[in-house]
Amino acid sequence: MNTSTIVVSSLAVVAAGWICGCASSQSTRLYVLSSPDGITPESEVSPNLAGAQIGIGRVRIPKHLARKPIVTEGEGAELAFSDFHHWGESLRDNLADVLLLNLAGLLPDSTLLLQRTLYGLNTAYSVHAEVLRLGGTLGERAVLEARWSISGKENDTFSVSAVHRYSRELDSSDYGVYVSALNEMVMELSRDIAASLVQTADAAAQPPPTTHTG
Repeated sequence: MNTSTIVVSSLAVVAAGWICGCASSQSTRLYVLSSPDGITPESEVSPNLAGAQIGIGRVRIPKHLARKPIVTEGEGAELAFSDFHHWGESLRDNLADVLLLNLAGLLPDSTLLLQRTLYGLNTAYSVHAEVLRLGGTLGERAVLEARWSISGKENDTFSVSAVHRYSRELDSSDYGVYVSALNEMVMELSRDIAASLVQTADAAAQPPPTTHTG
């Protein structure tokens, strides 16, 4: 899993896809989540999703994550905000972008669109994800807890998931290793959302039950 890293300083030069400077004793490194290359589509992609437009809405995240420093967890309820390891862009928007790219790879017969509002796009389905926890302890374990809902054209909700928990053991205290683990867990979350979309589309395509009178 690739981790995108940028190093920023007042004297920066571009080299090998990252920026390195020597103006200070310790430069700030910037990271972004990313979608992996060569995603294998779901083995049971529903024909009911072929040609469907699917909107990816804004991802809700806890307030303490909506800032530049990368947040990890310490002992008990303690949070650690890194001075020199920051997100390179809005984590909320980055998560939505990566979910879209992942789902586009998993559901190649569908059209994935970013849906910043509930209106203006004629989508068959809209996915709204909520991250409840994104953290962990460096050198120990990274954790992602999330849930999502799927709604239709009339904003009627088809399904709401239970809370799903993903985790990865970390063999290093390096922030690059930590972000790579987050990428893996977001990919796993994407696969679960894709499976939920398939189930929702198949259920919606079923004819309504017949009622007998008399």
